[in-house]
Amino acid sequence: MNEIILYLVQMPLGEWLLLVSSLVMLVGAIGLFRFPDVYTRMHASNLIAVGGVCFSLFVIIISSFLQGLFSSTLMMLIFILVFIVITSPVATQAISESAYRKGIKPARNEKASSGSGNPGSAPRKHSGRRSGKKKIKKKTGRRK
Repeated sequence: MNEIILYLVQMPLGEWLLLVSSLVMLVGAIGLFRFPDVYTRMHASNLIAVGGVCFSLFVIIISSFLQGLFSSTLMMLIFILVFIVITSPVATQAISESAYRKGIKPARNEKASSGSGNPGSAPRKHSGRRSGKKKIKKKTGRRK
């Protein structure tokens, strides 16, 4: 009786979690095409790798544990999961640092409001008042 209840709870839950991970991967794939620059596209690719693939592997590993299946394939899945979780963010950071050093600038959103505070928003326009800093006049070598 307990095995039947476990099966009825486990299977639909695993299917829903796999559906959630596939939706995360779909959102990341859409982001690869929709985002304007290298940095935001790298974020979308990292979302696919860590958010989608790792969540799918995690669901498969947990369902295997609940069914009592312990094998070398399960250990391999655990190692793959750990490898992706460690290396994907490091690779994304290395690529973004390389793009920054090459001089690739992040895209600016010109339609955004000036005070939104988003990193991609347009720079604020000042009201014309000075910020309190005084202009320093250059001294010439002549005396009056």
